[in-house]
Amino acid sequence: MIFASLIETAWYALTTHRMRSFLTMPGMVIGVAAVILMLAIGQGAQAMVRGSIQSMGSTLSIIMSGAPSTGGTRVAVSEKSMDVAETAINDLLRSRNRIAAGQEDDFTVHSLTALAETAASTSRIMNLLRGAIAAISLVVGGIGIMNIMRVSVTERTREIVIRMAIGARSWSAACPV
Repeated sequence: MIFASLIETAWYALTTHRMRSFLTMPGMVIGVAAVILMLAIGQGAQAMVRGSIQSMGSTLSIIMSGAPSTGGTRVAVSEKSMDVAETAINDLLRSRNRIAAGQEDDFTVHSLTALAETAASTSRIMNLLRGAIAAISLVVGGIGIMNIMRVSVTERTREIVIRMAIGARSWSAACPV
């Protein structure tokens, strides 16, 4: 009985204020759809980057010279011996370039495994950022909806007060016409 009365009141408010209802409902739908779309695009981009890095192989190391004009060399090794290979390459280049202990290297050795971990970490941070933006968007939309509801309640309260002032019983004053 009470639930039916609430539904009737809500339907009355929707049909009485058609323009307000028309403008509110698409706003809610568009807001929720935008959040879902933003998160889906983010996850798709993350999967693309992950696939692109994986297609290069996790056993690939890139050795870059310290000089900007020279190119780098790529070395592929088995996944089990990746750390051993990187250490051996570092030792070999340090001895060939006559770099003493404690001096800074004039080359860099990058593993694609490290690159993949960095990309995954960056992707997690971007997902958190997208989630925060989505949460803020939903809060702003919710505030707009609450404002519309407040206006509706204020109008309905005035109507009930007028009915009570002219002598209506409390149960009949609360029912919509």
